[in-house]
Amino acid sequence: MKKYFVYLLGVSLLSVGLLAFMVSPFRCKSNAAIEKVELDIILLQTAIVAYEKILNKDISQLQNFYELSQTFPDLLHDVLLDPWDKPYGFEYLGSEPKSFIIWSKGSIDSEEGLIKYLFKEEGNTYKVSPLTMQSDK
Repeated sequence: MKKYFVYLLGVSLLSVGLLAFMVSPFRCKSNAAIEKVELDIILLQTAIVAYEKILNKDISQLQNFYELSQTFPDLLHDVLLDPWDKPYGFEYLGSEPKSFIIWSKGSIDSEEGLIKYLFKEEGNTYKVSPLTMQSDK
């Protein structure tokens, strides 16, 4: 019974994450590569939140997304690659409030530029904010 509850809770978290995605600041560009990155990042955020909330693991100890594919139940079936065939980056920033960033490593050299998002805990959820590189021009 607990196994089914965990799966149901995971699907619920994914649904909430996708709903939040539809009204979030992610929808600023229409490029297919950007859209894939944005959807992947929402999936990765959902897996991180499930790691913390469902499996009661400390996200400050999470080193990379491979670890999420090694959990039971597995929170990620496979490690996701961005449209440029690079793994996504993750860094835990701190605990007051809990915050972390996820970025597309392949986007660094792309025409679109680095795609990077900050997630900051607010109450029982995480607020997402895009991070942009400032030009020297």
